[in-house]
Amino acid sequence: MEVIIEVSPETAHQFQMQDQSVPAIAQFITTIDSLNVTIKPQYRDKDDTAGNYYFVVDAENSDECQRIATLLGQLSAVEAAYCKPQAEPAFPP
Repeated sequence: MEVIIEVSPETAHQFQMQDQSVPAIAQFITTIDSLNVTIKPQYRDKDDTAGNYYFVVDAENSDECQRIATLLGQLSAVEAAYCKPQAEPAFPP
């Protein structure tokens, strides 16, 4: 499962610069580190990394996904954090 994280353009830039002089960014980085997860840009092929406002964290199961999304969603640097639903066929077999 994946946790999708949305941040503002300014926050994305500060995070990518690892600007820990900004308290919200320092808290975001500390929380990611404490969760022992890796955060990566959602759109990895995009050339404009400064314009990438969505990030992804992999979770092993739905409980972990929900826990991570809840913790990150409470941070001021995060505009939204949610578990990406599992893919399902459009029509049942």
